[in-house]
Amino acid sequence: MQARITIQANQKLLLEGPNGQRTELTLSGPQDELKNQLSHLDAGLVDALLQIANRMALPGGVPYPLQEAAREKNVVQGSVVDVKGDVRIGDTLVVHYYAGGRRVPKELTQSVPTTKPEELVGRAQDIEDLHGRLFAQRQVVLVNGMGGVGKTSLAQAYVHRYYDQYAHVAWVSLISGHLPVDVVMTDGLCAALDVPTEGRETSEIFQAILLAMKRLESQPCLLVLDNADTRLDEYFDQLPRPPQWHVLVTARERLERFDCKPLALLGEDDAVALFRRHYSRTDLSESDVRALVRQVECHTLTVEVLAKTAHQQRLTMSTLQEGLRSELRTDVYVPHRGGKLPRLMAYLESIFLMGHLNEHERWTMTLFTGLPAEYHTFDTLKALLRPEACGRAEVFAETLQALADKGWLLYDDRADAYKMHRIITEMAVRLLPLDVETALPVVEAVAERLSIDQTKDNPVHKFPEIPYGRALLERIEALDFPEKARLQNNLALVLQDLGDYAGARDLLEKALRSDEQNFGPDHPTTAVSYSNLAAVLHALGDYAGARDLLEKAVRSDERNFGPDHPTTAVRYSNLGTLYFKTGHAEEGLHLIEKAYAIYRARLGEGHPNTMHIKRNLDYIRSHS
Repeated sequence: MQARITIQANQKLLLEGPNGQRTELTLSGPQDELKNQLSHLDAGLVDALLQIANRMALPGGVPYPLQEAAREKNVVQGSVVDVKGDVRIGDTLVVHYYAGGRRVPKELTQSVPTTKPEELVGRAQDIEDLHGRLFAQRQVVLVNGMGGVGKTSLAQAYVHRYYDQYAHVAWVSLISGHLPVDVVMTDGLCAALDVPTEGRETSEIFQAILLAMKRLESQPCLLVLDNADTRLDEYFDQLPRPPQWHVLVTARERLERFDCKPLALLGEDDAVALFRRHYSRTDLSESDVRALVRQVECHTLTVEVLAKTAHQQRLTMSTLQEGLRSELRTDVYVPHRGGKLPRLMAYLESIFLMGHLNEHERWTMTLFTGLPAEYHTFDTLKALLRPEACGRAEVFAETLQALADKGWLLYDDRADAYKMHRIITEMAVRLLPLDVETALPVVEAVAERLSIDQTKDNPVHKFPEIPYGRALLERIEALDFPEKARLQNNLALVLQDLGDYAGARDLLEKALRSDEQNFGPDHPTTAVSYSNLAAVLHALGDYAGARDLLEKAVRSDERNFGPDHPTTAVRYSNLGTLYFKTGHAEEGLHLIEKAYAIYRARLGEGHPNTMHIKRNLDYIRSHS
């Protein structure tokens, strides 16, 4: 059917109905008169008037009688006719609608969020790939990836780019995780599809909606299911099918029956470009920005929020970096949230909730926070995390893969290696506490890998283990237990061989305080810490500090092992060498001779340690 509506001055409209009847309405006239006139119009004309009144921006908004008439005739704006173009005085609009009933609107849901593709950085190829997959008539395309990587934004950009290629579009946000509830609660969907809800159960309404969607004749149609999880699997067979319907799903998790499109992190150049899109000041240099995006490992949401915050608050590089570990006040708009974001880390915690992880997944995530932010092979992880120590060996492999499928770990199938993104690590540290019992097997494993056997090990071969020791010590900093000091000692000795004496000293000082507290000053373990720290202080030129520690170590060994024990002899030799270097040649010579006599008597002339002491003794004698 067809009707004509002419826009006149003073908010007057001339209506020419399909049967030639003419009606003049004054939208600003008496409400009772307007209500009476509207009651005689069919749904198509009421829908058209509703859209025109909105476009005219009337004082006080759409007249109440028009709103009431729309409700009485079950009209949702745009559900019967589609008025396009501007509305000006003097225009005559021609509207078309079905004689027998309502026209289903193009947008089936009240909200169909879109993002201009040009506003995304580094995702042009991903948008085209989605188009190719969907129009190749695959059943369901799933965009999956870690939280905050840009899955929802990609879906919004796809809708914007290809909106005109679809007859109908629906966007359903899966908030509860239960598809029927979320579909039924989506604003506008039941009204658009003319599905009655009064007195009906949720499951019944859900089935009616699916049936109504499948009965739509126009095609193709697009259904977006945003933020799904594995519970969507059970409804896979009920979803609309191509070629009539294209179904696009976003989820962190990998769903086996879906055509999965993993959404990778942005490359560094694209992450820098994203930062620059939202930060146009010149306070931060190119190197600053690159360092920042590397620190957050190109995490899309974090890069965007930091850029907007830096621009708005004129923040320095150091403040931004510190903000990643503190409650940085942001107060910037985030499209994904649909409003302003008061605090960055608090928001990240809200999108990385870990309460639904099972016991094995929580254990694995907790220990992953003590590993370097890099990929680790399965064999390395098994050796470091020691799942057999807590009865998890049988489920270890499947737990790792489940975490990768759910978007909590990144997986490199070529190297069979797993990695935890730094942003997720920060969240896991906050949300998954680490205790001594859980940490102990890993601490022992890393300490063992850092241990240097002077009789067979090349210290250089231990250098790759340094990041593991550093990362783990940072994670267990708040814990205090004896095995931690051993890890500190072993890492320090490797750092010493690397030439990082200052780093070794700091670790050995911590280890010594721990040993004195846990074992007491006279324990053999504490004596080892005295000796190790003394060697580093000696190398740094702090001879007085080194001498004091070595004298403590000698007294401890004499009490624990006796004056003729090889362990005591090692301390005599070290202290004697130090005496010699600090101008006490006679005392030094006496101690080294004593050490040589012990080794010769206990180990024999040809033992490597005896020969080493002999060379040291000969040197001191020749220079005395």
